Amino acid sequence: MRVEVAEKPLAEIESDLLAVLVFDGDELPDPLAGAPGSDDVKSAYKKTTLIHPEKPPRALVVGLGDRGEFEPERARVAAAIAARTAGSMDANSMTLAGPDAEDPKALATAAVEGVILASYRFDRFKSKKEGDGSAKHLEELTVIGNDELAEPVEAARVGAEAENFARELQDLPSNVVTPSYLAGRAKAIAEEHS
Repeated sequence: MRVEVAEKPLAEIESDLLAVLVFDGDELPDPLAGAPGSDDVKSAYKKTTLIHPEKPPRALVVGLGDRGEFEPERARVAAAIAARTAGSMDANSMTLAGPDAEDPKALATAAVEGVILASYRFDRFKSKKEGDGSAKHLEELTVIGNDELAEPVEAARVGAEAENFARELQDLPSNVVTPSYLAGRAKAIAEEHS
């Protein structure tokens, strides 16, 4: 998954889905405030509301709950919920905007991990029915923030993708993941990163 950090207004977002994480009692940022559906927003932990501002066309608001009870795991779970929703909407790209937080790096890295881990699918051996188009999946994530987030977000991306790689090895049947297969994968990874 391509992950980037960008500092731009929400009205300039070009993604298939904008996901906004909010704390209880926080106001929605412009251009979401007053948009169709914004009156229905609930900011309790794990609550979601789809709203339709003029630009971007779709925004998902995901609640983080009380600011005083915040832990990075809440951002990870909220971002995973947003990623699953994006997948159900056949979105290829998503932009993630978090609230002002005491530790923006922890919030951003946890959110990136949540999106990547929730985007994992093991369908290598699933048969395709005739007429089935290939299902779209999240390919691009943009995190709204300043340049200070770029390095921790990249580290979160690498860690989460490594976790997904390990999950794939675990999900593969033993007649595929033979000792020689594992040795070959280890050698390829070592050569790629040396």
